[in-house]
Amino acid sequence: MTKTAVVSRSAYVADGLATPRNIGFPLQSAADLIVKVNGALQALNTHYTITGPLSNPVMTPLSPFWANGATVRYKRKTPASQQYDAQAGAALSAEGLEATLDRNVMAIQDIEGEQADLTARAVSVDEGATAPSLDIAGLIEGDILEYRGGKFRRFLREAFAGKFFAGDATGKMVPASGIGVDSALRTDIAASGGSGLMGFLQAGTGAVAETMQTAMRRMPVTLEQFGGGTGVANNYTAMVAAFRTGRPIMLGAGEYTFSTAIDFGVLNTGGSAFTAPNITIFGDGMDRTTLKYTGAGTGLKGGRTAPASNGYGQTLHLFDLTYSGNGTGSTALGTVNNPAITYGNFTTIPGNGFSGSNSTQYGIEWEMEGGCVIERCRLTKFYTPIRTKLGYGATIRNNHITGNQIGIEVGQAVTTLSITGNIIERNAIGITLWICGGIMIENNAIQGNYAGCDIYSFILNRSVSVLNNYFEVSPKCFVQNGSNANLSFRCSNFRFEGNYALEVDIVEFASGFVFSRNSMKSFAVATANISDIIVENNRDHANDNLSRFVNYTGTGAANIIKNDAPLIYSQVYDVTSLANGAVDTVNVTVTGAVVGDFAQASLSTMQAGLNIIATVISANNVRIEIENKSGGTVDLASGTLRVRVFKA
Repeated sequence: MTKTAVVSRSAYVADGLATPRNIGFPLQSAADLIVKVNGALQALNTHYTITGPLSNPVMTPLSPFWANGATVRYKRKTPASQQYDAQAGAALSAEGLEATLDRNVMAIQDIEGEQADLTARAVSVDEGATAPSLDIAGLIEGDILEYRGGKFRRFLREAFAGKFFAGDATGKMVPASGIGVDSALRTDIAASGGSGLMGFLQAGTGAVAETMQTAMRRMPVTLEQFGGGTGVANNYTAMVAAFRTGRPIMLGAGEYTFSTAIDFGVLNTGGSAFTAPNITIFGDGMDRTTLKYTGAGTGLKGGRTAPASNGYGQTLHLFDLTYSGNGTGSTALGTVNNPAITYGNFTTIPGNGFSGSNSTQYGIEWEMEGGCVIERCRLTKFYTPIRTKLGYGATIRNNHITGNQIGIEVGQAVTTLSITGNIIERNAIGITLWICGGIMIENNAIQGNYAGCDIYSFILNRSVSVLNNYFEVSPKCFVQNGSNANLSFRCSNFRFEGNYALEVDIVEFASGFVFSRNSMKSFAVATANISDIIVENNRDHANDNLSRFVNYTGTGAANIIKNDAPLIYSQVYDVTSLANGAVDTVNVTVTGAVVGDFAQASLSTMQAGLNIIATVISANNVRIEIENKSGGTVDLASGTLRVRVFKA
């Protein structure tokens, strides 16, 4: 028969069933068909069968059937063997010749198919050219080939382990780091814009891709990024450059020194003026990071009114560092290095070697906007590290303020300032108050300010709460001493409650002061321009707070309003039978009562026509008199006698 040109190979995707398939070309023998499933050779009559005429054969999978989705490839491979042997002198067999020609044609078709397949999969070169040799020793799955040195060879995966690909100056593939020529890429990445060449995607749903440069410019800055650092004598230039970014400043471990005062009003002047509404400095902990100011005047000055001009609203945040002046503080001081200072009407004691500072510097002078916070810092070796001017809503908390002349100077119309959780010790004066209101001083340890006092109030302070503070071993705890004949300047509405070891010295200009439930060591009050000083239920510190404090001294002590809870006594008492006009008398012991205190008595069986009177006749001794004014004899039943003594 005549053989037409056919492709003696094909492929299809199995359906997992015994589905017959017309193979599409004739066979000389069923054994001439080669079948592979996903590359695995299949066996006739084991994995499949051939049925129908060999001129149009059908292949059918046998159970277990080829998996659904498996790739089935098959091809014909006709053996190149001679099946017809013509004999000399014998008649030629047309049928034998035809079969032989058919077999030869199919074998040629199979060979051409193999050749086409090999050509499609081979590396080709131009006609007349010589193909390069292959140097593929050690080739493993996943390797790629490169043309180098006139031959194909395995790409040197060892040189690229853990690295990315880059091109050298000629465009050849090289490792991006380590061995290889990658200077251009290194230069690009190391350049100032290198971070702009790298991408960044934050974790989480909805994250937006950006460059590393954009992402990092939203992070805190460091002084090192602007030429500063712990080894720089004056970090002023670096600090100003960092403030210009508007980002928080992060200081690492070590000491950062600046000797030029930073006045944000001055920086907001002239051609290079700028504003920095938010000033935030973080340290690595007060025992690891020190910011030290070695210049004159004020180290950091900002806000609307603290600068002499060009001020503006600024919030200040200072966290986790030591801010130090260049003075000598605390136990290293002597008489020469610890001069007396006068603030208002109060003068400190010179020469105390355990508190104060010889510095004339101010650490911070600021108009505190709402949200200003100084927290977890040590502030030391200044004349005063914190000086407020106007402002409201600031917080000074959890700091260690020590070794200064004045720990915190609160003044010039500051309102709603919270001073809480601090240790304020070894200063000449702990806290000064001058023209301020709405001040909360709570839960602090204010102690050991040996050269003066813990809190000094001058003039025109209103609504100050001093609550639950620990006072100890200072010459004085609280001193109120104004200095102006204008009574409108007096201080008013102070409340002291729950404080430990409190000592009070009210000299003048005080009105509406309340002292309640304090552990009291001493209390002195004068008479000049003082009114409505109220005390109630304070305990005697000298007696381990087991008794009430009663030792109110000074020329104005008689004018103190005492709202102590009354001393209470009760017992069962049976009054004798009383004729008209007769009096029954009994003395009882009321601990704490003194002559001059107010006394009251009651009897649960009292009747109309009887009078009862209580009188403190000596220390701890109260006499009760029951008089019959009824006009007849009265014999009362036994009842409860109650006595109350109010402190005069």
